[in-house]
Amino acid sequence: MFRPGFVLSSNSISIFFCFSSTEHVWDVYVQRKGLGDSYGILGNYRLCITDKILSLIRIGSELTPHQEKRADKVEFSLASIRRCGHSQRYFYLEVGRSSKTGAGEIWMEVQDSIIAQNMYTTIMKSAKSKDDNLGPMIRIRSSSANAASKPTSMLFRRQTHTGQKPINCSPSSA
Repeated sequence: MFRPGFVLSSNSISIFFCFSSTEHVWDVYVQRKGLGDSYGILGNYRLCITDKILSLIRIGSELTPHQEKRADKVEFSLASIRRCGHSQRYFYLEVGRSSKTGAGEIWMEVQDSIIAQNMYTTIMKSAKSKDDNLGPMIRIRSSSANAASKPTSMLFRRQTHTGQKPINCSPSSA
C-alpha cells in the first residue's frame, strides 16, 4: 500500500523526505553538466517544490557507477532561481550566487516533454505568486539593457568633421 513519504518500485522501497507542505514532486535525472557535475548532483533525484523551497533529494546509491559521491539533498530558495526553461525532455534551472551551490545551471532529463513543460509552468507560477510579497522570484531582464531604451541621438551620433576642431565654436564669441 502507498503511503506519503514512501515510493514503491519494482525492486526496492525508496524513502524520501520532502517537507509536509510539498506541493509538487517529480522524478528527474540530473545531467553531468554545470552544477550537476561540479556539485555532485548526478543521476536520479526527486525534485520537490514547496511554497518557498525547491529541493533535489537523491534516489538510490550514494555513489555513481564511476564511484563518485552524489549529493544527498540540495535545497534552493525560490528567490535564488534566476530563470528556468525546457526543451523536449530536458528541464534546466539557473540559480544565482546567493544559492548554497553558487551560481550555475542544473540540467535534468525527465520522462517526456509534457513533464518538462509542466515543471516549467509550475515553477513560473510559484515565482509569480510571490511577486506581491517578495518581488519577482525569477529575474526579468532590465529593459534598459536593450537598444530601444537608448536615445536615438546617441545611437546614430557620428562625427561631422575631420581633422582639427573648428576655432571659435562657442556661441558667445562672434
